[in-house]
Amino acid sequence: MLVSCLLLAQQSVLASRTVPPEPQAKLAASVNAYRQSRSLSPLTLNENLNKAAQAMADDLARTGDLNHVDSQGRQLRSRVEAAGYQNWRRITENLAMGSETSDQTVTMWDESPGHKAALNRSDITEHGVGVAPGPYGTVWVWIGGRR
Repeated sequence: MLVSCLLLAQQSVLASRTVPPEPQAKLAASVNAYRQSRSLSPLTLNENLNKAAQAMADDLARTGDLNHVDSQGRQLRSRVEAAGYQNWRRITENLAMGSETSDQTVTMWDESPGHKAALNRSDITEHGVGVAPGPYGTVWVWIGGRR
């Protein structure tokens, strides 16, 4: 299981506590545009992965801590299963905090080897996204999976 995270530091100004309009749809579209530009299949949105990703985004926004373990001590595996994503074969997760747009977030993930590897996995077929305003800017969560 590839798990990675990224903290995007804001310099010279305080991070915004609002999120852009329709952020979940835009993040899903940005990930698929990225994948298609690399000749990878687009991913289908999965409601259970969306639920897991949004719950994690909300948790990270509440705590202000960017970590792949939520405030209840659960790792990715436990969080996706609790959200109803059962019998999975592959899961992966990227996190970011502080970037302003979904395209900027995906670009930052592309510039980080671990995040890039997650986005470029050919063994995932679906994904879920979560976005929430946090104390250090927008929190972005992307979970890829395959059942």
